[in-house]
Amino acid sequence: MKWLENITGLDNFIEQFRNVVKTMPANDAAQWESITDKEQHEKLRTAGDRRLSWRAYLAALCINLLRNQQEYQQPFKLLSLLIDIDCMLAKWRSSKSSILLL
Repeated sequence: MKWLENITGLDNFIEQFRNVVKTMPANDAAQWESITDKEQHEKLRTAGDRRLSWRAYLAALCINLLRNQQEYQQPFKLLSLLIDIDCMLAKWRSSKSSILLL
């Protein structure tokens, strides 16, 4: 998803997000380090726990958190629709597999 990696203000968001994580208590910050640390994210990606690239993952987070700002409203609607489509396809696949098992 190259378009997601190139959203406006992503580099600024990443820096601000890292600064916020640094101010968290240690046990909370550990949860968020896989997001702020590119190497940890790539390890999770190769293990199959994440599908998006590091920048795309952070861009999706940025869009979700800043969805009320005008510049992120359309990307948020698009991401929401993509999630809805994915959920519908998963539901359809599940119903079709249950029919095959009968």
